[in-house]
Amino acid sequence: MPRVTNAATSNNVFSSYFVEDGSYFRIQTVQLGYSLGSNYISKIGMSKLRLYVGVNNAYTFTKYSGYDPAAVSAAPIGGGIDYGTYPAPRTYTLGVNINF
Repeated sequence: MPRVTNAATSNNVFSSYFVEDGSYFRIQTVQLGYSLGSNYISKIGMSKLRLYVGVNNAYTFTKYSGYDPAAVSAAPIGGGIDYGTYPAPRTYTLGVNINF
């Protein structure tokens, strides 16, 4: 914590005041797809047609106040310290699989 002092301030040490519970539960990958029946797609020369949508890093359940409880920077004085690294991005996917 900031403080008023006339002593040297380079002797700061880490305090347990800032320690947080880093436990979390993450929904990593979700994908939803639908394959059309062969009787519909065989008329246009396809043997298989599948449509799908997906999301990676869907949601993280945590009470951690930082960006990401799993993202910890490599610190020069040891690991386990969150220096505000960016979390893994959430990505969306939309696709079509076609077999002829």
